[in-house]
Amino acid sequence: MSPALGSGSGGNGGSPARRKASSASSHTSRSDRASIGPNATFGVVENPAKIGWRKYVSKRGLLLVFWATLAIVSGVGQTLYLALSLGVAMPQYPFWVFWTTAIIFLAVFAVVLAGFQLFTTQITRSMRSVSHMKWATIGFLTAINGACLLFAGPHIPGQEQALLGPTVVIVPMCMIASYLYLGQRYSYGQMFGVFVILAGIVVALLPKLTGKGQSSSGPKGSIWWDLLWTLGSSPSAFMAVYEEKAFAEQPIHMAHLMAWSTLYQLITIFVVGAPLSIIPGFGNSAPRDFWSHQSDAFLCFATGKNPSSCPECDCSLAVSFVMLFTLNYILTNYAQLGVVKYGNATFSFIVATVVTPLSFFAFSSPFLTGGNTEELHSLAIVALVVLVVGVVIYRYFDVQAIDEHSPTAAIESLPGGFSSLNFDSPEASVTVLTHSLSAYGFAPFRATKRSLAAHHAKTFSGGYEPLIQKDLGFLGPATLADSTSFFTS
Repeated sequence: MSPALGSGSGGNGGSPARRKASSASSHTSRSDRASIGPNATFGVVENPAKIGWRKYVSKRGLLLVFWATLAIVSGVGQTLYLALSLGVAMPQYPFWVFWTTAIIFLAVFAVVLAGFQLFTTQITRSMRSVSHMKWATIGFLTAINGACLLFAGPHIPGQEQALLGPTVVIVPMCMIASYLYLGQRYSYGQMFGVFVILAGIVVALLPKLTGKGQSSSGPKGSIWWDLLWTLGSSPSAFMAVYEEKAFAEQPIHMAHLMAWSTLYQLITIFVVGAPLSIIPGFGNSAPRDFWSHQSDAFLCFATGKNPSSCPECDCSLAVSFVMLFTLNYILTNYAQLGVVKYGNATFSFIVATVVTPLSFFAFSSPFLTGGNTEELHSLAIVALVVLVVGVVIYRYFDVQAIDEHSPTAAIESLPGGFSSLNFDSPEASVTVLTHSLSAYGFAPFRATKRSLAAHHAKTFSGGYEPLIQKDLGFLGPATLADSTSFFTS
């Protein structure tokens, strides 16, 4: 994800031209450095009078706005149309929605992976050498997460799904997982933020717990379905922590990860999801009717007519809702990577947080829901406010923890390599920060930062450029900034 710097030795500051540029840059004043534009030659100061509108509008800034907008819109669409697919269009067929959408995901990610392997050299031999056990573990955890959400979804109103979705609930679960698995410690501020989030979850569940204040619209299931939906995010939390430990010092390519993990996810869906679908009271199929049930689901989707096994389905909306969910899921995955590439991990957290309230209110829009709206209730709005405040508090103190292990601090401590370069220069800062922020952003809710400094020390000290080109697959001087794929982590 980081731009390449070209060939040369990193231990002594690179080629003579680069050492000269570094020397010139180190002698510029602080005010001169402030005027260095994003496209400036390394160590060369641009005339402030020629910057003009570029001071306020840049290509990078416009790309960040594009990816952030796409991430928000697709994130809301993913939450909205998953709930409508399960609660309105095909409430009796969660397993069919589960494996059908997974096949579409696999087809898309496989095509993307094939494109990178056939037409680029970005996926290096070291990336292809990743153990399939790691991909299988990620696919297994993703499938378990999906099973909890999809089987519980038909029984939970959309607004509750937005409030108790992974964006919010994964924060305390990541904290627990990283404490148990990585021995991570947290500040009092982070723990207070999680306490507020837990309080918001209780407020969101009060209508089900007390039987009062429930919305008159949307499905009304047992409180156990809400708990399954909420706890269903725990596999995602363990997956984020597992990814951090598994890939802390091993570069990977996101297209490679998405394709192989989705294949193992699909295998797990049939191995684990099919038996779940025939459990009385949990799934919707009897063992003897399993295949006919899947056939009815296909007819509902393909013809728009309600089969006898689901008179309450609105099959006329099945195609539009299921395909909109599928499209938004794929776009969300790639848009989040774009936000990290052109912004930073903190900004990606803000984008993810904004999705929760927008998704909540989207369920009251007749235009977005096809007329299947849910009325707003005051207690649900209170829960929304408490949950968002809790996430913001946690993120505020989490950013402070990130700053303690910032890339700047890590690089400045190195004996050679970047330690001999001027970190204020555009090339050095862009290269180090984009690689670092891709590491922060790989798991949406990064649990621990302590391995990052060690990763930088091993990667950048004593000749960073050959290591970057060998392990991350950069192609040379022509691949500065724009030409490096944001799929590369």
